[in-house]
Amino acid sequence: MNTLIISIYNARKKNYSVTCDGEAVGLKRNRYGMLEGVVNTEKDTVCVRVEDFNELRSPLWFIASLFFFIVSLFGIFDVRRTYDKKGRAQCGTFNVTFRENLCELQLKARPFMDGTEAFGTDGNAVYEEIENLSQTDKVLRLRARIIIATKILLWIALIAGIIAAVLLSI
Repeated sequence: MNTLIISIYNARKKNYSVTCDGEAVGLKRNRYGMLEGVVNTEKDTVCVRVEDFNELRSPLWFIASLFFFIVSLFGIFDVRRTYDKKGRAQCGTFNVTFRENLCELQLKARPFMDGTEAFGTDGNAVYEEIENLSQTDKVLRLRARIIIATKILLWIALIAGIIAAVLLSI
């Protein structure tokens, strides 16, 4: 039985999703803001994929954003973590080979710069880097602009509705 310990440093402001051979890895945030997860496998080589989680990638992104905007009383009491309005995305894919039964893969999330490495790597794991990139996702950027425009239009409709209700009651 091989064990891989995955640690992601500098992850205080972002949520990352980690998959190992297509299966989700449960990550826990410790008190220092670092994400940690453990993978147990019988294989000698596993493929680890790390990407930042953005709600605008989901299939029901518009309905979910609109629902939470209205439920939070038009964004006044919104306690969710804000999504990146600039469409910045980071992802990394690594093939980890076990030479020992216990390996540790430490990833350090780097600040976003378009076209550079997303994660610095450390630890005693032997790995092959397949993809490690920070990039601007045009689809996420467009969806963020659509959500902002929708929220502004809903605020204008709310104010117009209140004015109309006041004028009709006089």
